[in-house]
Amino acid sequence: MGTGASGQKSPSQLAIALWKILENDIYGNGWFNLAQKYLLDGADITMPNKQGAYMTPFVVKKRQLNQQAGRQFQVDMYQAFIQLLVKRASELLVKALDQGGNSMTEIQFLVGTLNADCYQGETYGILGLLGHVLRQNGSAVRLEIVQFLIESDERNKLALGKRDQTTCIELANTVNKDKHVIDYLQQQLNMLLNKIPFQRDIPTEEINQWILNGADTEWVDENGDTVLCKAVVANKFEFCQTLLAANANTKFQNKRHQTPIDIAQSQPSINAELVKIL
Repeated sequence: MGTGASGQKSPSQLAIALWKILENDIYGNGWFNLAQKYLLDGADITMPNKQGAYMTPFVVKKRQLNQQAGRQFQVDMYQAFIQLLVKRASELLVKALDQGGNSMTEIQFLVGTLNADCYQGETYGILGLLGHVLRQNGSAVRLEIVQFLIESDERNKLALGKRDQTTCIELANTVNKDKHVIDYLQQQLNMLLNKIPFQRDIPTEEINQWILNGADTEWVDENGDTVLCKAVVANKFEFCQTLLAANANTKFQNKRHQTPIDIAQSQPSINAELVKIL
């Protein structure tokens, strides 16, 4: 390989040249533009420096030091370069997944160390990277890949309740067809709905969409409660209305042998209107 223009250098040579800039300063004298060029020309961002540091955490640390010193111009420069590094790491993540995701170590490194985006909604729409891997026709995506994407980014979990002409679970059923993946995705969506009463305020329209897209209102959690039982305990009137409109079972008995109406009547500060609709 030649050593002239950056386009003639190998990814490792470009990485070495890029490290020389990063270990000094990327601002001033055109260094930022040169660093950007090395990166765009294919510098290997997975290659550590001689001390074993990796580019993204290294630059993040530089940004933090400049932030502490009150040097906003330098902070902005480093932040801009971090975004470029994350974009490249995200591209490498997609490449690894498209090739079958055979190396979990590589995938975990790209996400955990180089901050690759596990969702990538701007590129792949509201179903995100999870929807992208489930759409692949070549072979069924492995369960550990699906688990990693969902556990690494809450947005992938929330994508389970969304629809972009299809849903992640429908893709798993019609394209992926791996029973373990299908069962896992269904369980995650059911858990998502079940935990809403005590975790977040979700718009009624979104809850309706989750149910329409397959969330099971009758799913029972580890404590023996359905989502309706928990919504009653949390005194969430509108949420209960939504669940009842979706035919949630009002006769279900939890581990304490209580139905939703029993739970409501045992609550001292329960909304009287809630008792009526049950």
